[in-house]
Amino acid sequence: MKICLDTNVVLDALLENRPPRAMKLWDMLRDLGTKPRMPAHAVTTIHYLLSKKHGKAKALDETKRLLQRVIVLPVSSKVVSAAAERGWEDFEDAVVLHAVIAARCDWLVTRDERFVRDCKDLLKPTVLSPDEAIFALQQRLWLRQV
Repeated sequence: MKICLDTNVVLDALLENRPPRAMKLWDMLRDLGTKPRMPAHAVTTIHYLLSKKHGKAKALDETKRLLQRVIVLPVSSKVVSAAAERGWEDFEDAVVLHAVIAARCDWLVTRDERFVRDCKDLLKPTVLSPDEAIFALQQRLWLRQV
């Protein structure tokens, strides 16, 4: 199963005030043997935000650790063009969506409620909140045990 995490979900797991659900989601993905995905542009955004909070050296170390735990999705000119054609107010959300579509991901997990609403009519990917993803993953883990 291909699961992409939006930038906000990845940041939840990396920042000091880690919400328990963020860590639970990462743990569940690991337990299922699923390496999460994230768009390439999110890596630079995360590095920038971490460097502002922790300094460049620690941000680089955290970024390197992150890259060992995720699969980075390409953000090509085709992806960016498709995002621009979508005409959404939040261009970055459209880029994420089209990177996920191009990579044929099954799920996109985001904390952005508007993003979830904007994608409700899509067949793929399924766009879920972290809580919805955790619930669905719990069901998968339970089925493995039965």
